[in-house]
Amino acid sequence: MARDLPNLLALRAFEAAGRHLSFTRAAEELFLTQGAISRHVRGLEDELGVKLFHRRARSLELTAQGAAYLATVRQAFDLLASGSRQVRTSRTRIRLKVALTASFAANWLLPRLPHFATAHPDIGIDFEPGIQMIDLSAEGIDAAIRYGRGAWPGLDSTALMLEEVFPVCSPAVLSKAPPLHTVADLVHHNLLLSGPRSDWDDWAAAVGLDLQSVPRQTMLYDYNLVLQAAIDGMGIALGRRILIEDRLKSGQLVQALPQTLRDARGYYLVTLPARRDDKSIDAFRKWLLAEAAVEA
Repeated sequence: MARDLPNLLALRAFEAAGRHLSFTRAAEELFLTQGAISRHVRGLEDELGVKLFHRRARSLELTAQGAAYLATVRQAFDLLASGSRQVRTSRTRIRLKVALTASFAANWLLPRLPHFATAHPDIGIDFEPGIQMIDLSAEGIDAAIRYGRGAWPGLDSTALMLEEVFPVCSPAVLSKAPPLHTVADLVHHNLLLSGPRSDWDDWAAAVGLDLQSVPRQTMLYDYNLVLQAAIDGMGIALGRRILIEDRLKSGQLVQALPQTLRDARGYYLVTLPARRDDKSIDAFRKWLLAEAAVEA
C-alpha cells in the first residue's frame, strides 16, 4: 500500500518558511524563487485542506494548525537527517584493533580517548586487553601499545612515553610500624608484584637491593590489582608515574622511598612495518604523541 505522504518539495518549502516566518528567506535557503515557495505552500494547504499561514502585508504567521504541523514535519526531518548521518558513518567509519595492557588502558588511555573520538570521528578503536605479547599478524591486530625498551623483532615501534618508577604505598603504611626510611627497610614489608619479571628487578638492581632477601612478596599478575592492593595498605608497589599520577595527586598513594629509576623502558606503539604509513594508524600515533607531550 502506497504511503499517503505530501510532496517532499512542498514539505521542505513549508518547513523553511515556517522556521524563518518568511517566504523570501525560505526561497534563499532552498535556492528557489519566492513565488515557487508560495506555490508549494499553497499546494500543501490545498492537499491538507487547512490553512497553514496567516499572510499579512509585511509578515507571515503560522496558524495553530500550521504550528502543530511544523513541529511534526521538523521532527520527521530531524529523524531523516539522523538516519542519513548514521548511514554515512557506517559506510566510512574505520575501526582499529589495538592490543594493550588493561592497566595502561584503564589508567591512561581511556580517560583521554574522548579527545581522539572528537578529533577523528571516522576512526573507531576496538581494544584487545591482555598481558601476553600478541602476534599482530596472526591475531589481526592493527597496532599494539607495549611496555618495554622498544626492541621487538619484526615490528616498527614508536616511543610514546618513557617511564620512571619508584616504590609507593598508602599513607597509612608510612604512618605505622615497621618503619620505611631506607631501601634496607623493605625487608620488613610485603612487596606487591605484577609478574614473574617485574619492574622491581630493575629498580632493586639499581639501588643494590637483593630481592631474595625480602621474605614477603605477593604476586598479583595484574598491575591494576597491584595498585588497588597498595591503596588498601597491603604492601609496597613499584609505581609507574605515568599510570599513578592521579593517585599521587589525590593522596591515595605516596612515594615511599626517594630512589627513582629512569631508563629506556616505557610505552611504545608498535605496528607491522607494512602498516606504518596506514592513515588511520598514523592518525592514532600522532594523537598519542600529542597527548604524551602534554604529560612531559
